[in-house]
Amino acid sequence: MKKLLLLSASLPALVIADMAVAQDGQEEDTITVVGSRVKGRTALDSNVPVDVIQAAELQATPSLNMKDAMQAVSPSYSVERDAISDGDSLVRSSSLRGLHQGEVLTLLNGKRMHRSAIITYGGWQAADVGSLSVNALKSLEILRDGAAAQYGADAVAGVVNLTLDDSEGISAEANFGQYYEGDGFSYVLASKAGISLADRGFLTVTASYGATDPTDRATNHLFALDHIEKYNAQEAHVSAFLAANSGATRNDALLDWGNSGEFADQFFLDGESGYSLPGMDGSQGWQYEFADPGDLDPDTVAPYGINRETQFTVTWNSEMEIGENSSVYAFGNFSRKYHKEPFNYRPSFPSTYRSGAGGAGATFDGSTRDNFGVFDVVSFDYNSYRDAYGQAAADQYSYLLRTIAPQAPLHPSTLNPNGGFQARNIHPNGFTPWFEMDSQDLGSYLGFKGELDNGLGWDIWGSVGRNRVDNYIYDTANPSMGAPMNDDGSINYGAAPTAFYIGSLVNIERQVGADFVYTVDTDAVENLNVAFGGTYRTDQYYKITGAGEIERSGRTYSGWGSWRPGPLAGDLNVGSDGFGGFAPGVVFDARRSNWAAYLDIDADVTEDFNIAIAGRYEDFTDFGDNFSWKIATRYQLIEDTLAFRGAASTGFHAPTVGQINNTQVRTGFRADGTQTQSGTFVADSPVAQIFGGVVLGPELARNLSAGFVWTPGDDTNITVDFFQIKLRNSITDSPTFDRDDYPAEFAQIEALGIPGAETLNRVDFLVNEGARRVRGIEIVATHNIDLEDSTLRLTAAYAHVKLNVTEHAMSDYDLFNEENLNNFPHKATFTANWNMDNVSVMGRARWWSTMRRVTGFDNNGDYIGTTSDLSAYRVDENPSRVYFDLAITYDVDEQFSVTIGADNIMNTFPKKNPEVVERSGLRGRQYMDFGGMDWMGGKYYARVKANF
Repeated sequence: MKKLLLLSASLPALVIADMAVAQDGQEEDTITVVGSRVKGRTALDSNVPVDVIQAAELQATPSLNMKDAMQAVSPSYSVERDAISDGDSLVRSSSLRGLHQGEVLTLLNGKRMHRSAIITYGGWQAADVGSLSVNALKSLEILRDGAAAQYGADAVAGVVNLTLDDSEGISAEANFGQYYEGDGFSYVLASKAGISLADRGFLTVTASYGATDPTDRATNHLFALDHIEKYNAQEAHVSAFLAANSGATRNDALLDWGNSGEFADQFFLDGESGYSLPGMDGSQGWQYEFADPGDLDPDTVAPYGINRETQFTVTWNSEMEIGENSSVYAFGNFSRKYHKEPFNYRPSFPSTYRSGAGGAGATFDGSTRDNFGVFDVVSFDYNSYRDAYGQAAADQYSYLLRTIAPQAPLHPSTLNPNGGFQARNIHPNGFTPWFEMDSQDLGSYLGFKGELDNGLGWDIWGSVGRNRVDNYIYDTANPSMGAPMNDDGSINYGAAPTAFYIGSLVNIERQVGADFVYTVDTDAVENLNVAFGGTYRTDQYYKITGAGEIERSGRTYSGWGSWRPGPLAGDLNVGSDGFGGFAPGVVFDARRSNWAAYLDIDADVTEDFNIAIAGRYEDFTDFGDNFSWKIATRYQLIEDTLAFRGAASTGFHAPTVGQINNTQVRTGFRADGTQTQSGTFVADSPVAQIFGGVVLGPELARNLSAGFVWTPGDDTNITVDFFQIKLRNSITDSPTFDRDDYPAEFAQIEALGIPGAETLNRVDFLVNEGARRVRGIEIVATHNIDLEDSTLRLTAAYAHVKLNVTEHAMSDYDLFNEENLNNFPHKATFTANWNMDNVSVMGRARWWSTMRRVTGFDNNGDYIGTTSDLSAYRVDENPSRVYFDLAITYDVDEQFSVTIGADNIMNTFPKKNPEVVERSGLRGRQYMDFGGMDWMGGKYYARVKANF
């Protein structure tokens, strides 16, 4: 019987991208690893949608990260491009069918792949698909259905299986690309060597090295422009004042500038308009003074785009017969990835200056806003410091304080001639912290498999995976540390540490498993396959505190300084600004184990009717046990023309030990540009308990799917698939608790004695809150045309995904963004592949629908926080866009081929909307970058391949 094209519900598999492969289309005998344990089952026979994407298809998207290629061909798969997002920028947060990457299970050669050590902003931790290169793969499979009953925890939205290359021979390729803007040059050099092991097995090794230069899609940073403008006005005022007033000093001129200059209404002293600025009484000129901006360039001071990244990857894949019906196999991967990203620019304004007249957040000239925190001036005087820390400490650090001698009724306070420590003098022009991550990833798998004489197949295996991410930051400051003292008693700002080793994150997973499969000989059904087995896994996650000093790239990185409270702690921010170091109080070493057993029965009841039932029990040492089940079926209603399939299942996502135990303090910004110190705490920690936090538990899922395949002719296939996923005890971020809204609770936090608690102004943690429901539809149509001397293959794919939060305690603000930012509501691709002899052409169109979000502003552009009714907010829209890709491949001979092409060949950008973006505190940025839509512009590329 001719196979129906059941795989056509698979969106990416049908978008053939490598022109050399496109001639043959999708082979009917493509074997799948996921979806069923029936040996030899093809993708076309599967009773659930399984996408099989050949490695050559992924190569049509020129990116160092494989996730970009997956997104280009799969409307159900989305990946973010986070320019400034800490570890999210390294692992590139992604989603499948509207669910987070932590709700998608990743396998390597059919075995669970270990997770990255990165915990993203949403609290998710998942395997880093981008740690492997495309040239290491034979194929990639995406099972788009709940599969926890078959493969275990986390397979809620689906399963991604990476199959390593097992071919023989030697090959090499070089890929080069660059954006139309002239930046973002990238290259990947890759090679493969595969040999036969005495005709009893194989060994295939791949290696690749690639690098991407940064891009910048921001224009002038308004704070930097403001600094230059005010400095020039200040110096003109000073010159005019000194010329008009004989004997006057620069201090006199600065006092006049601050009190009666052109911008005097933008200076606020202690107590004015509600500002608390101890010591800022207007008695000294430096309180109004802008530093010389020097070579400050508003156009380049805060780049925003793709970040600098390099990656080296090695994989190995081997199997060898050791008996008549048995073999040993080993495979694994090692990768080293370096990533550097800029954080937000911190302007060096005087503490008394407000870029928005009339108070924080108010608009001045319709543009800039407040941006303070790291540049606060010390408020300690000698007496208050002595009372807090003792006489010896006051004497030692008096050069940093507002006064340098005791105050007494008969002894007036002695003002510090230095003016007291001002953190802005470390970076007089302001600064942009640079965050560096060095990721080392290793996974190793070993197993034995075979078949007994009675037909029982067996597979005994084990693995260990480890990911370590070292974190560094430079061009920043730890304000609480102050700066050393010069011999003359002044402050040596140039010697203040500005580079820090934050610490390291480590995730280790070890597992052993045994899998068995047996085909039962029975006349009751056409075929009966029984699979069973079990696994035992241990998870370990720990943080390494920043310590000592590290020499790296010509800089000395201070480990202690990234987190250690300095002599001005309790007054100024503690920790490296931008990303605080891992202090001993927040590092942890957490472990857990779990075991699982499963049974999977698959029966061809008749030639046309298949049904599969699976059940899996898992027990975790930290939160208990779970039982998941699944029923899936496929029925061929009309031979060669119409088939139906469907599935129902339960599943769960187990929170990782990293999720459960993580504590981190980050420097961030409100939408109005106000700098914040935000703390993420353990769900049941004393801090979280103040706001109602409890122990974090697993998410529970119920999946339903149904679809049909219509094949009206030999060359045409149309498929439609519907799905629904319901989640209970959904894991999400708690509301962000702001100090301004919860003063009593933050007083309780300070009473806990947590270092740096005085500077915290935001708190959040993970919670199991309410329920979510995802519904969607996926449609694919394919048509093959045989021309006189060539072939043409057309593929159209569409996906609609809608997320609803059905039970929650969210604000309107959080609810709107939760439901609208996780996935594009509509995405589609149309691909045409034309092949003639040794020339192939691929054209592709990608459509992204409009996305919406709220950022905390009303329709007048005023920041109103995150607790108002939805009707009070301005809704920002990222309008829909269509992107076009084109590639041409020429096969020089059987060994060599050359490809030239362009992604986004029309150089399409999202709608330029700088006024909306600027009023959201994103300085100099032109485009709304949320949702994963391309905002880099066109990119051309070339690839040369050789096979020997």
